[in-house]
Amino acid sequence: MKTISLPFVCPSCETKNLIVQWLLIWGPAYLTQIAKGLGLDRSTLAYHLGELERKEYVESSYRLLDSNKAARFYKTKVSTEIKCLNEQVTRDAKPEEKR
Repeated sequence: MKTISLPFVCPSCETKNLIVQWLLIWGPAYLTQIAKGLGLDRSTLAYHLGELERKEYVESSYRLLDSNKAARFYKTKVSTEIKCLNEQVTRDAKPEEKR
């Protein structure tokens, strides 16, 4: 089982925490990928990513996609401690839900 200790970058904003946690789990991605992954509106996500980048929790860079179009990719600058015990991921599960 993998136990992941995820950081909370903003105690009052669950959306920002979800974005950072998503990037920690899935790695660098562009806005549309993150929006689909989290089920957020692109404009809402763009606002929160801008705030996170301004506070230096995420950073962005432009890359070419397979379609030869440029996209702005975001990645987290937050580190996390990951303890690998096996292949299953446990996050905030109730004791009866843990395997």
